[in-house]
Amino acid sequence: MSKFTSAMNAAKDRSSVVADSIAPQIQATAPSAVRVEPLPVRRGRPAGKRSNHESVQVTAYIQAETHYATKIALLTNSRRGGPKKDFSDLVQELLSKWLEVQH
Repeated sequence: MSKFTSAMNAAKDRSSVVADSIAPQIQATAPSAVRVEPLPVRRGRPAGKRSNHESVQVTAYIQAETHYATKIALLTNSRRGGPKKDFSDLVQELLSKWLEVQH
Protein backbone atom coordinates (compact mmCIF):
# COMPACT_ATOMS: atom_id res chain seq x y z
CA MET A 1 0.00 0.00 0.00
CA SER A 2 1.10 3.47 -0.78
CA LYS A 3 1.39 6.18 1.83
CA PHE A 4 -1.30 8.12 -0.08
CA THR A 5 -3.95 5.37 -0.01
CA SER A 6 -5.55 6.53 3.22
CA ALA A 7 -5.64 10.14 2.01
CA MET A 8 -7.28 9.09 -1.27
CA ASN A 9 -9.91 7.01 0.55
CA ALA A 10 -10.70 9.90 2.88
CA ALA A 11 -11.13 12.26 -0.07
CA LYS A 12 -13.51 9.80 -1.79
CA ASP A 13 -15.60 9.52 1.38
CA ARG A 14 -15.83 13.31 1.71
CA SER A 15 -16.85 13.83 -1.93
CA SER A 16 -19.71 11.32 -1.68
CA VAL A 17 -20.98 12.96 1.55
CA VAL A 18 -20.83 16.42 -0.02
CA ALA A 19 -22.58 15.23 -3.19
CA ASP A 20 -25.39 13.62 -1.17
CA SER A 21 -25.94 16.81 0.84
CA ILE A 22 -25.91 19.15 -2.17
CA ALA A 23 -28.15 17.14 -4.54
CA PRO A 24 -31.47 18.11 -2.87
CA GLN A 25 -30.47 21.79 -2.90
CA ILE A 26 -29.68 21.66 -6.61
CA GLN A 27 -33.02 20.07 -7.43
CA ALA A 28 -34.88 22.64 -5.32
CA THR A 29 -33.21 25.61 -6.98
CA ALA A 30 -33.21 24.28 -10.55
CA PRO A 31 -35.52 26.27 -12.85
CA SER A 32 -38.56 24.43 -14.17
CA ALA A 33 -37.94 25.63 -17.72
CA VAL A 34 -34.50 25.89 -19.20
CA ARG A 35 -33.84 29.24 -20.81
CA VAL A 36 -31.75 29.13 -23.96
CA GLU A 37 -29.91 32.31 -24.78
CA PRO A 38 -28.92 33.17 -28.36
CA LEU A 39 -25.33 32.61 -29.36
CA PRO A 40 -23.18 35.69 -28.98
CA VAL A 41 -22.13 37.52 -32.13
CA ARG A 42 -18.81 36.14 -33.27
CA ARG A 43 -15.91 38.52 -33.44
CA GLY A 44 -13.40 38.47 -36.22
CA ARG A 45 -13.69 38.01 -39.93
CA PRO A 46 -17.02 37.02 -41.46
CA ALA A 47 -17.37 33.60 -42.98
CA GLY A 48 -16.09 33.47 -46.54
CA LYS A 49 -16.62 31.38 -49.64
CA ARG A 50 -14.64 28.50 -48.22
CA SER A 51 -17.22 27.91 -45.48
CA ASN A 52 -20.18 28.42 -47.84
CA HIS A 53 -21.56 25.01 -48.80
CA GLU A 54 -22.83 26.34 -52.14
CA SER A 55 -19.32 27.24 -53.27
CA VAL A 56 -16.68 24.83 -54.52
CA GLN A 57 -13.00 25.48 -55.11
CA VAL A 58 -11.78 24.72 -58.61
CA THR A 59 -8.48 24.97 -60.45
CA ALA A 60 -8.21 26.35 -63.96
CA TYR A 61 -5.17 27.20 -66.01
CA ILE A 62 -5.18 30.59 -67.71
CA GLN A 63 -2.36 32.64 -69.15
CA ALA A 64 -0.42 34.58 -66.54
CA GLU A 65 -0.80 37.86 -68.44
CA THR A 66 -4.60 37.42 -68.57
CA HIS A 67 -4.71 36.79 -64.82
CA TYR A 68 -2.52 39.77 -64.04
CA ALA A 69 -4.46 42.16 -66.33
CA THR A 70 -7.78 40.96 -64.90
CA LYS A 71 -6.66 41.55 -61.32
CA ILE A 72 -5.42 45.05 -62.22
CA ALA A 73 -8.72 45.85 -63.96
CA LEU A 74 -10.76 44.63 -60.97
CA LEU A 75 -8.72 46.74 -58.55
CA THR A 76 -8.84 49.80 -60.80
CA ASN A 77 -12.58 49.47 -61.28
CA SER A 78 -13.26 49.31 -57.54
CA ARG A 79 -10.98 52.32 -56.88
CA ARG A 80 -12.93 54.38 -59.42
CA GLY A 81 -16.13 53.79 -57.50
CA GLY A 82 -17.30 50.71 -59.36
CA PRO A 83 -18.62 47.64 -57.59
CA LYS A 84 -16.03 45.74 -55.59
CA LYS A 85 -15.69 42.36 -57.24
CA ASP A 86 -13.09 39.68 -56.70
CA PHE A 87 -11.72 37.27 -59.26
CA SER A 88 -13.99 34.37 -58.29
CA ASP A 89 -17.10 36.59 -58.51
CA LEU A 90 -16.07 37.61 -62.02
CA VAL A 91 -15.52 33.99 -63.07
CA GLN A 92 -18.92 33.03 -61.59
CA GLU A 93 -20.64 35.86 -63.49
CA LEU A 94 -18.98 35.00 -66.79
CA LEU A 95 -19.70 31.27 -66.48
CA SER A 96 -23.34 31.93 -65.58
CA LYS A 97 -23.78 34.16 -68.64
CA TRP A 98 -22.12 31.53 -70.82
CA LEU A 99 -24.50 28.84 -69.49
CA GLU A 100 -27.52 31.05 -70.28
CA VAL A 101 -26.40 31.31 -73.91
CA GLN A 102 -25.95 27.55 -74.14
CA HIS A 103 -29.64 26.83 -73.52
